[in-house]
Amino acid sequence: MRQLEEARKHIRAGEDYQALTAALDKFSAVVKAPYNPDSWLELLKDDEPAQRREAISQELGRHCTLLNRVGWHRGATESDEGQHHRMPLDHWEAELLVATSQFLLTYAIRLKMISPNAHQG
Repeated sequence: MRQLEEARKHIRAGEDYQALTAALDKFSAVVKAPYNPDSWLELLKDDEPAQRREAISQELGRHCTLLNRVGWHRGATESDEGQHHRMPLDHWEAELLVATSQFLLTYAIRLKMISPNAHQG
């Protein structure tokens, strides 16, 4: 699967924040607001056990929250220049998050493919 090729290009170029944003964009193509666990519930079968639905939706939502908060958003405190600080991120962590995104994105796409609740379009 080449879904995360753009994120991998950013990793190879040392562009760690951009890599996380590119990964988040791919999750956003599966559901709107992927950082919200409730967004993932529509892909899960209504007759599945609630505990399973909750665990899957929270796993996907939390991963996307991490991509969003570290890769995209800046912190609430300002620097001396009036700019908001970026969240700390090292290259190893960015590589790990993109690698983890590969597994979770594959799962998310599969859920969408088999979901009777997924909106087509």
